[in-house]
Amino acid sequence: MNDGHNIASLTEKYWAGDTTLQEEQILREHYSSAKGINSPESALFSFMKQEQAVTYTKTVQMPKARKNNWTTRLLSIAAVGLVLMGSWYGLNQASKADNKVVIDDPQLAMEITKEAFALLNGKMGKSKAVIRENIAHLDKTFIFKK
Repeated sequence: MNDGHNIASLTEKYWAGDTTLQEEQILREHYSSAKGINSPESALFSFMKQEQAVTYTKTVQMPKARKNNWTTRLLSIAAVGLVLMGSWYGLNQASKADNKVVIDDPQLAMEITKEAFALLNGKMGKSKAVIRENIAHLDKTFIFKK
């Protein structure tokens, strides 16, 4: 059963990842014998055998768990308190900052409104010009479609 053809096909199956544990044992025995001593597979199987024999003897010191003492609890309570005070302060400042402008003079209100509309109209006019300019270049893009 350990003829050259069978070993070659098992080796191909091994590198494809399709071998069973029994087939890998056959390959391991073949490549550890004197027949397959000069092949890369024999070096691989001998390396795996050496690495299987390695044991870790050093003791590992696990870090001690920190006790949940009063300082950590106090710090967490203080952090929550700071977050709550900060959000309360931010909400109070937001409610105080009303951006309302009350104008009693109708002429002044009309002038401010005209200025605001003129500002918007100027911005709208610029955007319309940009759109018209870009639409003029749009027909050039049809050249690239063909």
